[in-house]
Amino acid sequence: QLLAGTQLDPEQVHSKWEPYHALYPDFILARAKAALAPPLTVTLSLVGETLTAVGSAPSQWITDSRKIARAIPGVSDFKTDGVIDTDELLRRELEASKARLETSAIYFIVETTNLVPGQEDTLTNLTTEVQRFFDLARQAGKGFRLEIAGHTDTSGMERKNDVLSRARAESILAMLVSRGIPKDTLVVVGAKERV
Repeated sequence: QLLAGTQLDPEQVHSKWEPYHALYPDFILARAKAALAPPLTVTLSLVGETLTAVGSAPSQWITDSRKIARAIPGVSDFKTDGVIDTDELLRRELEASKARLETSAIYFIVETTNLVPGQEDTLTNLTTEVQRFFDLARQAGKGFRLEIAGHTDTSGMERKNDVLSRARAESILAMLVSRGIPKDTLVVVGAKERV
């Protein structure tokens, strides 16, 4: 068909067809986008033979794209320094939230389960942090539960303090549940049970 209308005898023409990758920058970039399938949060650009990714992406995409990019015709270098690892960022946020929860304290009037007055803000902040931790844990695909440990001071009899420490923990659990924290994510222990 190609030779029709020419002076060439098709019987005298031998052809050999091979795959060909055009190395025009626009073609290379389009090929890279198709091969790497970047998330919407990542932008690819090409300067010379250097492909650069900028934005944020999960660890797995970053790892996989580094391997795949080596096989893209026209790309000799692939830079991902400008890509924020969202999994690592999530892990750090989760650890920071966990640390804040582990240092949280609600104070009670001596030998009672009544809160020391003026702790409404502390309780509100605690509820917010618990919800934040749970949301982060879900995003990270992690199982979780929050252990609420009650404590007492050294006054009073040991047996009474054991009961009081657990009652204080139960009191905090009830407050968190009343503020929307799912009860099945919370575990109560007294100070002695935790040791």
